[in-house]
Amino acid sequence: MKRILALVLTMALCLALLPLTASAATETVFIGDLAVGVPDDTTKANIQSAIDKVSAAGGGTVTVTGARYIVGKTLSLTIPAGVTVEWKAGYTNQSGSFPNSVLISLTGAGIFEVAANAYIACQSSAGLNTTAIDAGSTRVKVSGGRVQARNGTAIKATSDVTLTGGAISAEAGTAIEGHDIRVNSGSAVTVGVTGTKPAIKATYGVIVENGDLTVRGDIVSGSAGIDAFTDATVRVYGDIIADYLGIAAQDRATAYLVGTITAFREMEIEGVLHTVGAPTMADALELDGYRWDEYTKDGSYVYIRRAAIPYTLTVVNGAANAGQYCVGDLVSITANPPPAGQAFDGWTTDDGGMFYDPYNAATTFVMPPNAATVTAAYATIINIPAILGVTPPVPWGTPVTEITETAQYTGTVTWIEGDGEGDGAMSAYKAPYIAAMSGEGDPPVFGYGTVYTAKITLEPKPGYTLAGVQANFFAVAGAAAVSNLADDSEIRARFPATGALLWGDADENGEVNAADAAAILRFLVELRPLTENGKYQARVTGGANVSAADAARILRWLVELVKDLKA
Repeated sequence: MKRILALVLTMALCLALLPLTASAATETVFIGDLAVGVPDDTTKANIQSAIDKVSAAGGGTVTVTGARYIVGKTLSLTIPAGVTVEWKAGYTNQSGSFPNSVLISLTGAGIFEVAANAYIACQSSAGLNTTAIDAGSTRVKVSGGRVQARNGTAIKATSDVTLTGGAISAEAGTAIEGHDIRVNSGSAVTVGVTGTKPAIKATYGVIVENGDLTVRGDIVSGSAGIDAFTDATVRVYGDIIADYLGIAAQDRATAYLVGTITAFREMEIEGVLHTVGAPTMADALELDGYRWDEYTKDGSYVYIRRAAIPYTLTVVNGAANAGQYCVGDLVSITANPPPAGQAFDGWTTDDGGMFYDPYNAATTFVMPPNAATVTAAYATIINIPAILGVTPPVPWGTPVTEITETAQYTGTVTWIEGDGEGDGAMSAYKAPYIAAMSGEGDPPVFGYGTVYTAKITLEPKPGYTLAGVQANFFAVAGAAAVSNLADDSEIRARFPATGALLWGDADENGEVNAADAAAILRFLVELRPLTENGKYQARVTGGANVSAADAARILRWLVELVKDLKA
């Protein structure tokens, strides 16, 4: 019995000493949007601060949201082991003026994940060869969204790159460079180039564990070209050049090759490889915009000539060069001039393909493997200039945070102490002489003798746009000066300085006399209220609350029985 009791006590002690499992830390960073720009250095500092905070908490996820489309310098991040940066933001550099060779540079042993709806793109001009993501040894995962580069590499890494969704593309560079390119996806993954460089360069090879991978371009590998498993489907529109194995299709995997294989060993087949033997009618069917026209085999080479299928592109509210287009063709499209009172609001399509810049009226469309319709959309230019609901600052007044909603827009308000030239927020405390009266957690209020500027950020409602709004179009009642840039969502309204502190002026008429003492007494017997400012200025005795002693001191000061009004 004693042995059993000792065993139970030992087990209980061991359980008590087991460490508790902490939940993973999470942080979210908003980097701005099309209307609200965030400086590059601020973007970097905010994201890195969140990464460091999550790392210090033992690891977790930092989610980045928003959009930046005029990035001016490289975003360099260090991601420690145990930290995942989940990138859900739009992020592109400014075409032709980006001075660096890398858009996003990563170090550390953590994970950088390009998640659903993300858009990372290098819009550099010819000759700049800018890399979109240079990950080094940081692991990269693409689970959705798009990564693209115009003249450089979309993703460059010395470690593995995992693909579970999304699209990676390059025009005149390589889409992905990495050690292993691993595909494990229930959704389609596309990797492609439109130039002559390889779509994928891998130290080892491309491993498709399951899912659907389409590669538009060549694959160059130091070992295996394609290793496909478990019902995977792989389509390669290009050549495979590998030091050892060209294609291994195993466990019911299916591979389609439109090109040649150059490898020490051509292929291993346990699944279905659609380049073996003369093609049947089923093999000759149209596949993703191509027809298979001819098959020959000579030694270790497999040749399948591809013939692109022309499709019709329909442009609504715009125009394109005449003719039909094949998959991957680059088509210049231009929107019609907008109707009076409207502005161009972006390109849309439900038929696949890709716009280089969907917010540019003259842009390039990448043709999908089917007929497509693209539409230029227009929105009504905002024409309500009066911004309502912004109450002018007064001492002890509470700052408003939202404007009055109109039929065309909503808006938020933040406040800046001073003339509004900077971005400094309003102090979290009341003015110094009333700071002691501000309890912890109280919202900030306006102080005495201070100039305040309201920074108003408008959000157009569906069907309306700020594009086409003239500079200094808006007006705010009570403001000394109101300014806005053309086409911009930010409005700055500078108000006159708030009133100065006048001790004893309980009725706030600008002078101290017997009426102030009477106002205090009426307040004490609840005949008439005082404002917060009036109550504060009435406390000439220094007490925490208004009292009859304050009224008495005002009267004694008026008849010169006391030298100083404020005790």
